[in-house]
Amino acid sequence: MKKEGLDKRIICVNKKSQITVFIIIGILLVVAIAAYLTLNVSLNGNNANNMNYGETRPIYNFVQDCIEETGEDAIYQIGKTGGYVIAPEPRMHFDEKSDDGVAFYLHDSGKKFSNQNALTPSVPSAAPYEEVVFEKENLMPTKEIIEKQLSLYMDSFLYYCVGDFSDFSDFNITQGKIKTTSKIEKNKVVFNVNYPLTISKESRTYVFNEFSGEVFVRLNQTYSLIQELMDEQMKKPDAICMSCIYDLSTKYDLKVKMMDAEGGIIFVVLDEKSKINNHDYLFYFANKYN
Repeated sequence: MKKEGLDKRIICVNKKSQITVFIIIGILLVVAIAAYLTLNVSLNGNNANNMNYGETRPIYNFVQDCIEETGEDAIYQIGKTGGYVIAPEPRMHFDEKSDDGVAFYLHDSGKKFSNQNALTPSVPSAAPYEEVVFEKENLMPTKEIIEKQLSLYMDSFLYYCVGDFSDFSDFNITQGKIKTTSKIEKNKVVFNVNYPLTISKESRTYVFNEFSGEVFVRLNQTYSLIQELMDEQMKKPDAICMSCIYDLSTKYDLKVKMMDAEGGIIFVVLDEKSKINNHDYLFYFANKYN
């Protein structure tokens, strides 16, 4: 009986030992898998604060810096042209150093008028004719249009900033197509950039997709001032409402200047509280009054 009881205890101990061995093996497998995933990691830029980028952190930071730098250039450019990368026609050329032009916000519509619709068989009339009637039209772009222009600039010029990643020759970096969504918010412009990057070094591979950058500029307030000014302008298209300019400048804490130019008047909205490329931010647009 004593021997039989001893055998049972030995069998029990052996079973426990086997279970312990399996547990240890399981733990080792988990550690091995975790190590493998660390070496072959796919990272998403939206989780930048929660991820360990390891050796690719300098590359990620470099792209972030380029987005902010290119974002500043984009905001500067659309301010110079009235909300566009290149101002559409009709536009005013006043700076010999630039051929981008300044967009007209108030301009003649050039609508055609014909007397043919007034003719009836019972009423004699002169020969049919057609003429152009110059009515004033509000051509100010919507905020959504300006956001798309900011995105277009980022999509076109971010490549120039990263420069084929020549500073990171130890890595093999493959770039995908850039697609940006820009948003004009209060006190800042946000750039959300989809920029597929595959980064390889030896047996390790990293994949980035999403980046974002912010430029702190009061473009939203500038836009609101101009929008309200143009609403007042359309009530009296042939006159400048000086009291409106003063009231709106006070309301938004901005300055508005005017310059005579051939073909119209150029308005400049100056924001001394927003710095772009270390200068006060300027936003131009033109109005035609005659």
